[in-house]
Amino acid sequence: MKRIFLYSGILALLFFSFPGFAQDKAVTKALRGFDEFVEEIMKEYHVPGMAISVIKDGKVVYAKGYGFRDVENKIATDANTLFAIGSSSKAFTAFGVMKLAEEGNIKLDEPIKKHLPDFDLSVDYAEDNMTPIDILCHRSGLPRHDLVWYGSPKTRDEIFNSLSELEFSAGFRETWQYQNLMFLTAGVLIERVSGKSWEGFTRENIMDKLGMERSNFSVQALQADENASLPYAWADSSLIKMDYRDINAIGPAGSINSSVVEMAEWVKMQLNNGKYGEEELLGEAYINRMHTPQMAMGGGMDSEVFHNSYGLGWFINSYRGHKRVDHGGNIDGFSAGVTMLPMDNLGVVILTNLNGNRSLGIIRNTLFDRLLGLKEIDWNERIKSQVTSRESPENEEKPVEGTIFSHSMEDYEGSYEHVNYGEMKISLDEEQLTALFNSLELPLQHFHYDVFQWDDRILGKGKIQFHMNEKGDINKLTVSLDPTVSPIEFDKIFKEEIPLEVLESYTGIFQLGEMEASVTLDNKVLKLFIKGQPEYTLEPTSKNEFSISGLPGFSVEFDGDDMVFNQPNGVFRATRKK
Repeated sequence: MKRIFLYSGILALLFFSFPGFAQDKAVTKALRGFDEFVEEIMKEYHVPGMAISVIKDGKVVYAKGYGFRDVENKIATDANTLFAIGSSSKAFTAFGVMKLAEEGNIKLDEPIKKHLPDFDLSVDYAEDNMTPIDILCHRSGLPRHDLVWYGSPKTRDEIFNSLSELEFSAGFRETWQYQNLMFLTAGVLIERVSGKSWEGFTRENIMDKLGMERSNFSVQALQADENASLPYAWADSSLIKMDYRDINAIGPAGSINSSVVEMAEWVKMQLNNGKYGEEELLGEAYINRMHTPQMAMGGGMDSEVFHNSYGLGWFINSYRGHKRVDHGGNIDGFSAGVTMLPMDNLGVVILTNLNGNRSLGIIRNTLFDRLLGLKEIDWNERIKSQVTSRESPENEEKPVEGTIFSHSMEDYEGSYEHVNYGEMKISLDEEQLTALFNSLELPLQHFHYDVFQWDDRILGKGKIQFHMNEKGDINKLTVSLDPTVSPIEFDKIFKEEIPLEVLESYTGIFQLGEMEASVTLDNKVLKLFIKGQPEYTLEPTSKNEFSISGLPGFSVEFDGDDMVFNQPNGVFRATRKK
């Protein structure tokens, strides 16, 4: 990734005028000095580019771009610049589900399995009773499990079919847990019921009607636009140009790209209870249900922000006595925020091209304070103190000093698989272990014992623990991805193709006392048969070692003319019959 250093001068500012922009004296007065404030915050948080629009009483009263969409070439951001909006896309998917309900094609409180018979979860009761409301307000009982999809080459349907073995961390409808895979499921529901792609349905029922002509659904379409932002991250004290992250497969949870100008039309329609001009895109009752708390979220509260809850595709709380409906978004190199104060008929859209930055909340809150005529709070200092407290080094786990790993580095190499997460490959290059998972490369550093740690600018810190079987061989690894569920277990698999002549040499009848074990070869697969037992498949774990399918802890090893049975109750040697 290319490193780019921000120039030291004041960030470039571009004011953009467009038809329908309404000059508002009250807004102009409230925002005196606001541009300078934005520039200061952008500089402090190293944000290369930002765009902001304000919607008040059904009109766009403010729309500006700041800084650069392309830092290296110093191409300025304007109000028409396209950014990825990330999870702010979820409200579009929720809107689509509500549209299907309004048209009578689905019922919001009816199990989705009626329309998705292949919907498969590890908890039968949740699988059989999950409704559209459940998936749109994050009360499925599943934690995030984001590495099922993040960077994965799987298609949308393949990811949808990868839910079956995922562990629940809470009871169904018991608590709020943010869940991207369930919003993907909502998108699949839209596709199956409407007969159109999620993208096509969203384009037809929302974007086309709002004049969101340049908004799109993929990084390919984003890159093809002449006024699109590049993605950036701040790392190692410098600005880094990132690669676009292709998340088409998980699209219903977060793949939309748009500008503050076009997103303003989306907000106008929401604030107008589903009407846009003379056309009603969605009935007021359905908009109200989306904007009404469905699940309490809990978490911290203070005198300014409290009653945190989630509606359908929207976060809902009270901001200094004003009802606030909003949703943020973050995907590689971009952070976004769409916020409405419905009772004040006021909305704000902020889009940026810096990964995971905190400037949005600071600018958004300050903007609302000014527009509402409230006594201003130093939100920058408030948010910095909260973050500093959460990120205190005292909260980090400390390694056990003086420990070493149990095997040579080469023994950790190999491919490890999980039925839903897929394959994780551990490679070794000059004493450096690297975990290769989907499109992610995660260099590993020894933490303690057989635990290694990665530190990634997107995923943050994570740990991999390697495990041994009874013989002392590394046979699996576990990755703790969520503290509320067990670590995800990946079994080591042998991927090298064993030559046919070697497999043939393992066939025969082996005698162990009065018991005979027959090994045969069927289409390059070894089969084991013992009288009185079913036929077993032998799955290679090395060139001469095989696990016995269906019998955890049981394996065989071919040693010359002998076949050695490794079992929980002992090791037994059988000799080939001549």
